[in-house]
Amino acid sequence: MALLNPQAWSWSGKTLMETNHLLSMTGVKDATDTLRRYAPETPEETLAASYERAVFDLLYTAVIKGKRVPNLQPTDIDDAVDFSLVAQCIESADLAPDKRKRMLAWLRDQ
Repeated sequence: MALLNPQAWSWSGKTLMETNHLLSMTGVKDATDTLRRYAPETPEETLAASYERAVFDLLYTAVIKGKRVPNLQPTDIDDAVDFSLVAQCIESADLAPDKRKRMLAWLRDQ
């Protein structure tokens, strides 16, 4: 249902912080055709994150801004997200140790 409301979409660099400097294009794909089914005006080459990349981006944004992850617990999404892939992204990213620790702590709460 969230796809039916493009105003509710989260955009990297707008509602979430840009993380390509940390993970390059890991977990990102061109989703233009899929999104145009719901929002015909979707621009060409619109990229979308996998669930795992989206969780990484959400955690990173929360940690950098010094906030809690809003309205989301790992148990809310554990049927769709491979948390081992999220942990791999966190471990491979060039993060300050305290930031990495906070991101991994959220995963441990699952």
